[in-house]
Amino acid sequence: MLRKAWVKLAPHCIDTVLLISAIVLAVRIQQFPGTHAWLSAKLIAVLAYIGLGMVALRWGPTRIVRMTAWCGALAVFLYIVAVAITRNPFPFGDIVP
Repeated sequence: MLRKAWVKLAPHCIDTVLLISAIVLAVRIQQFPGTHAWLSAKLIAVLAYIGLGMVALRWGPTRIVRMTAWCGALAVFLYIVAVAITRNPFPFGDIVP
């Protein structure tokens, strides 16, 4: 399955769309990374998501490393969604005792 052309192309398309949407978001709402913590956190999380995805799909030397990176990418994706909804770099801060 990993040898099929669409499987090799899809992650690049998804990552490009994520980065472009982050740039468009910053420009449209006139809030730029570095001045607003939530947008900076989201941009850093997008870069972490891309890195984990690359390890999960290509660079992971073992199956355990690839699965761990995949789980990490899913967790980072959920964090990105939570930050986008709450506009808070610590969206889960209220549930920690």
